[in-house]
Amino acid sequence: MHADALTWPLPAAGFDAVASVATFHHLPLAPMFARLRDALRPGGVLLVLDVVAEPTLREVARSALAFPLNLLGRLATTGRLRPPPEARAAWDAHFSTDRFPAVAEVRAAAGELLPGARLRQHLFWRYSLVWRKPRQ
Repeated sequence: MHADALTWPLPAAGFDAVASVATFHHLPLAPMFARLRDALRPGGVLLVLDVVAEPTLREVARSALAFPLNLLGRLATTGRLRPPPEARAAWDAHFSTDRFPAVAEVRAAAGELLPGARLRQHLFWRYSLVWRKPRQ
């Protein structure tokens, strides 16, 4: 199904699980957490894997480790260190509308809307969030 995540009528308590991969950085974080929280049945699970900004010194150090690994991965899979110009142009256009939240922002929104959510930061500018809706 192709639909707008912000306006599609999600059924209240209609899902056992919701998984999101690389989508939240295109959407307003807190409103989407709230929509998906409400769409889960009691005991349901929200799984998020997304991209994060890295503004703190610790996160910059993590990026410094990820950057050469990212280049090596690209070289191993494509035979090139840099994408071709057309791909770089497409990524530049794509990134122009993205908004990458800081880990602290994700943690704050989850703390308010998804109590008990487990948030982990990963290499390659990613975070994962796992939240189980209380059974009440």
